[in-house]
Amino acid sequence: MPVKRRPATTRPAATGSPRLLGEHLLGLAPMAVLLLNDLGKITHWNDVATDIFGLAREEAIGQPLRLLLRLPDEHRDTFEPGTSRLRHAWTGGFLVHRADDGPVREVAWWVYPLNGPDRVRILAIAVDVKRLRDGGPGIALGEVLLSPPAW
Repeated sequence: MPVKRRPATTRPAATGSPRLLGEHLLGLAPMAVLLLNDLGKITHWNDVATDIFGLAREEAIGQPLRLLLRLPDEHRDTFEPGTSRLRHAWTGGFLVHRADDGPVREVAWWVYPLNGPDRVRILAIAVDVKRLRDGGPGIALGEVLLSPPAW
């Protein structure tokens, strides 16, 4: 018996990011941004990283991330340049012990391998999951911050 095919439907083209009153409507969340060199050592550490992981920038720069944060064994290769695990972007989440013996944090990660002309090889972005879940993102309308993230 032949299968009846429905004609293709047309959908309006995507309009990009959501808008309100003609301005872009954005969700905001504080994110730790880290860069690692070809040896897996930290070369960039922002203020949100200090807040999430309990280490000042000066203490973190030049240290191997996988050891500094006591990352779980099954995820250490993710933060090592050139390993087979990090040939493509990796996303995931796991518990991380703060370096200052503060509370354990559930952290969501986005890890990207880089191949630029300098020695930077990994971009890692991290978010404190509990804070994002409990406080939610902030809201901006165009360049106006309507509600900052709740932390």
